[in-house]
Amino acid sequence: MIAPFLLNTDDIEPDRYSMNPLKESIVKSGQSAFPAASVTTEGLEIDRNFAQKYEDSLICKKEIELIDYCLKTCGNSYMDMADAVKYEQMAHFSESFGIDLLLNTMRMPLAMMQKETADGLLHHIIRETHKDYESVERVYNCIGRSMKNRTTLLTIPHSKNGYGSKRAAKGKIYFSGTKLKNVKIDYETTRLYPNAIDPADVSVAVADDDFMVEGDKLVNYSFSETPSSPQFFLYILASPENAALWHGIGAFGASQLVQSYVTIRLACSQGSLIKGLTEKYGVAKEIPLQFNLLPEYMWAHPVHHNIDASIGCVENLGEVAKRGMKIETLPASSFVRG
Repeated sequence: MIAPFLLNTDDIEPDRYSMNPLKESIVKSGQSAFPAASVTTEGLEIDRNFAQKYEDSLICKKEIELIDYCLKTCGNSYMDMADAVKYEQMAHFSESFGIDLLLNTMRMPLAMMQKETADGLLHHIIRETHKDYESVERVYNCIGRSMKNRTTLLTIPHSKNGYGSKRAAKGKIYFSGTKLKNVKIDYETTRLYPNAIDPADVSVAVADDDFMVEGDKLVNYSFSETPSSPQFFLYILASPENAALWHGIGAFGASQLVQSYVTIRLACSQGSLIKGLTEKYGVAKEIPLQFNLLPEYMWAHPVHHNIDASIGCVENLGEVAKRGMKIETLPASSFVRG
């Protein structure tokens, strides 16, 4: 029995890979460095130059029309609007493929943290990993980081200006003895990533702010008091999967991320990191099975050969589907950091 679901990471920037037809107005509205969960649709509109430049290579006219319609009818939440577009497309392509693609969706981590009480799972993870010097050091060991500089923040506090981009945030963790003293955060305008059609067209997160968060705010964490975005390798512990399907590890995806995922899970299952996950929250001890879509067999645009083309750009889906895809197993033992 397989029960698939989509994991929507709502902490990333709204135009991370320079493939969003709303990109110009996202920057103009001051929301390019916001986490997607807090982006509003007010003031957003289709970037017509983008739509024209990338027509049929990244996006098609029908999709532009659908996005425009959903902008006007789906309220003020950017995430709700994006999901409305996605599910409209899924319904259409369910008919094309003869498969029900209307999968359940889970938004993490911010949607979950907003609903949690202070005793919730993600709150518990943040508190446990910030208890003291040794707690942070154990996480650093799992993710292959050195405690010498301590510039990898385990959760990224949001700016009062709304910034939450992990790429735009630079920081440092400070201790007083073994006690967490404070965390320093600097938000700076940062280049993100290009799309596959034009490598020079790099998206940007525009931000400018700096502040300190007292250690006690993380040791006794409350999202309502200190909104923040925990790192993926921590909040993924709250995802209920028994198996994970990665996309193109080795070419389009980073194997280091899988290493952090597996090593963190293993440390938790052995009881050396984040106590009480199984007993109190029912988190499974076993490391989920790891699968990967082989990069060379991933579907790509039949003309432009880019994997980030929207599916609406493909005229003959049947021909693409006949190529098939191949999935490999990623042995968890091969991804454990020493």
